[in-house]
Amino acid sequence: MKQAIKITAASFLAVLLTSVAAHADDLGDEVTALCEKMKQCTLDSMAEAEMAPEMKMMITQQLDMACVGLQARFGAAAQAHSLYQPALACVKSMQAMSCQEIEESDDSITPECDRYQELAEGY
Repeated sequence: MKQAIKITAASFLAVLLTSVAAHADDLGDEVTALCEKMKQCTLDSMAEAEMAPEMKMMITQQLDMACVGLQARFGAAAQAHSLYQPALACVKSMQAMSCQEIEESDDSITPECDRYQELAEGY
């Protein structure tokens, strides 16, 4: 169950950033750091879980692919985009969460992410 929650959090992050075009700056750096944190949380959780090595490898690969996909989206767009700062605030708020808080989060991860989602619905 914990793995599903973490994969959901990674999926949320992917959806969160699809409407924001940003270059490899603060947002790109923060997304990279968040991806690394989520991967570490997952690895820590998997170390405690009785899970087949194949399943652990599959989950790790899925997280790696999610992070690569997110990082690939950071091409060449302006920081001035109206969703840039809300997206950055959301990512930073998620990064400040503990692994346990990430695992226990529901659809409403943080107030900053809720705000971003509301704004992104307009695009």
